[in-house]
Amino acid sequence: MAPKHLEAIKSIQGNVIAVTDPNDNLEVLDRYFPDCEYFKSVTDFEAFIKTKPVDFISICSPTYLHYQHMQKALELGANAICESPLVLQADELEKLIDLENLTGKKVYNILQYRYHPEIIKLKESFNPKQQYNIQLVNHTYRGKWFEQSWKGNIQKSGGILTTLGYHFFDFLIWIYGVPKNISIQTQSEHEAKGTLTLENASIQFSFKTAAEANKFKKERQLIVSGQTYNIDTANTNTFAALYSDIVNNKGVGISQLKKLLELA
Repeated sequence: MAPKHLEAIKSIQGNVIAVTDPNDNLEVLDRYFPDCEYFKSVTDFEAFIKTKPVDFISICSPTYLHYQHMQKALELGANAICESPLVLQADELEKLIDLENLTGKKVYNILQYRYHPEIIKLKESFNPKQQYNIQLVNHTYRGKWFEQSWKGNIQKSGGILTTLGYHFFDFLIWIYGVPKNISIQTQSEHEAKGTLTLENASIQFSFKTAAEANKFKKERQLIVSGQTYNIDTANTNTFAALYSDIVNNKGVGISQLKKLLELA
């Protein structure tokens, strides 16, 4: 995940001062910010930031650590840019709101689909007087590593509806209005199917992952009132546009995410 962020920061003429990561195979830094300080210890990283303040701390850590890392970023006097899902518990969202008010700093969520050309088209063509029927499919292959990692642990990831659904639920709420109802027909470690009703749309969704590549068809599809939209993120410049908005105080903040987080 992190290289997408590094590339975006470099593209908007930003500078990465320091990085902390328990994994020290970070030669990727040499391609973007070769003079960047590296700390294996979070404590050492925090001590460094106290002596060299930064504008933003970008968080690409596992989901269950997001709240803890955003809290620390705000306390260190930086705005937080955090990967999705933002948090897993409703009370963590309320605590973040309190921290924003206390520190005067802001939390921004990485929601790159809002910058996807096809999603922008949908937003621009939206008619508030119309009701839309939508089919959403996100079937994504995950290798055998998945179940052994934090991503395969529902307490740490939020489960398949969160890991595979969060970004999609976000842009659907952004375009078609607040959630009215969600009905789950199938839910397991590897699959979730159901219906999401929004103010102006009814969405049939299917999320699936599998560890056997030869038995799995990868598929990402969005059909809105009979028209298919290509929502592949390859060869799109979504991260750069997103970071540009964030540094210009136009990013997606907590106040815009409450309905999404309640749903997730």
